[in-house]
Amino acid sequence: MRTVLILAYYFPPMGLGGVQRPLKFSKYLPQFGWRPIVATVKDVSYYSQDRTLLEELPEEVVVSRSGSLDPLRLAYCLGKQEKPIGRTRGRGRSLAQWMLFPDNQIGWVPFVVMRALHLIRRYAVDAILTTSPPASSHLAGYLIHRLTGLPWVIDFRDAWTGGEFDQAPSYAHRWLACTLQQHFIHRATHVIAVSQDIADGLTDTLPGAPPVTVIPNGYDSADFAFPVNRAPANKFILTYCGALNAARNPEPLFQALQRMSAQQTNLADLLEVRLIGEDLGLSVETLIRKYKIQHLVTHFGYLTHEKAVTQILAANALVLFITSESHQVKGVPTGKIYEYLASGKPILAIAPDGAASDLIKRYDRGQTIPPDDVHQIAMALGTWIRQYGAGDLPEYPVEDEPIRPFSRFQLTDQLAQILNHVVTP
Repeated sequence: MRTVLILAYYFPPMGLGGVQRPLKFSKYLPQFGWRPIVATVKDVSYYSQDRTLLEELPEEVVVSRSGSLDPLRLAYCLGKQEKPIGRTRGRGRSLAQWMLFPDNQIGWVPFVVMRALHLIRRYAVDAILTTSPPASSHLAGYLIHRLTGLPWVIDFRDAWTGGEFDQAPSYAHRWLACTLQQHFIHRATHVIAVSQDIADGLTDTLPGAPPVTVIPNGYDSADFAFPVNRAPANKFILTYCGALNAARNPEPLFQALQRMSAQQTNLADLLEVRLIGEDLGLSVETLIRKYKIQHLVTHFGYLTHEKAVTQILAANALVLFITSESHQVKGVPTGKIYEYLASGKPILAIAPDGAASDLIKRYDRGQTIPPDDVHQIAMALGTWIRQYGAGDLPEYPVEDEPIRPFSRFQLTDQLAQILNHVVTP
C-alpha cells in the first residue's frame, strides 16, 4: 500500500462543511491502495466541534496534530475554546488581514512543515496532497515539495483569489496572492478543483497552467444507512441544513412565511421549518422575531453531521439558500447540495442561476426561485403543502442511480487514480 501525506488544517474534531472533503478522502483512500497520513493542527477555537466524525476513519489512517501560532490556536490556548476570533470585526480583523499573509493560518506553516518532514521519514510517504482553504496549506506543501522532491497534488475546495473567502485588504496583497498561486500551480504535479468554475478560473488566468481535474464534493452512502424517524404525518416539514451567513441568508423565505401566515392563520398546523446549522454573524433568531414567525421556524443551531443527515432524511422537502450575486458564490455549489440530491427529497432552491440551480434542474429534483421573488417562493411552498396533504408531493429514491457518481467512494477513486498517476515513473 502506498502512502499519501494530506495537509488539512480544517479536519475533525472541527465541524462544518470544510472538514468533510479531507475526512471522506481519508476514509476511503485505503480501499484504493493508499494509506493517508493526515497532518493537521492541534485543537483550536472554532465555531463547531464534531468528534463523532473521527470515528469514521479506519485504523490504518494516521492523524498527526502539530502546534501553531495562528489566531485560532492561540485563542484556544487562552481558553476561548468554542468561538473563533478569525472573523472578528473591526480593527483586529483588519490588522490580521494586513499582517498575516496569505491568511490567518500562516502561523501553522513552520510547525506543519517540520511535522511533515518527520512523517515522511517515518512512513515512507509517496505523495503529498494539500487542500485549501487555508491557502497556507499550499505554502507548506510547496516547501515540503521543494525539500523532498515528492509529487505534490493541490486541491482547491474554494477559490483562493477572487473567491468567497478572498479578503485581501489591498491591491498589493491580491497581486502577491495571485503571483503565489500561479507559482504553486506551475510547480505542482497535479491540480484538483471542487468545481468547473474554479478550474476555469485557474486555467483562464494562468497562461500555460497545467490541466485542472474537477472532483466535486459529494455524499457518503454510509451516512444514509441508519434508521430515521420520519416527520409527523399531519405537518409538512421543510428543512435547511448548512451554515447561515450573508451569502446563505434565509430572509427571503422568512418574508414569504410572513406573507403566508398573514393569509392563513392556521399555517402553523400545516408547516414547520427547521434550520440546521451554525449562525455565522447573521442573527437568525433576531430575523425570526422580526418577521414574527416564531410559531413556524425553529433554529436548531449546529448538529453533528450524523444528526444533520437524519434531519435531512426526516424532512418532507429541503430548502437551499444562495443569496449572493457574487460569481464566485454562484459558481461553486454548496457541499450540502449533494446530500440533498441523494436524500430523494424535493428541493426548493432560493438562489440565482448558478452551479447549484443547474444541478437541481439537471436531475429534476425541485425548483429554483430568485431570492427577490418572495411572491413566487410563497406560491411554491403553498403548492407543496397542498400536494403533501393530498399525498402527491414528489419524492425520489434515496441514492438514485443518476446521483451515484457523486458518492464519496467514487470520488475518492478519482483521487486515487490521480495519485497513482503522479507517482508512476
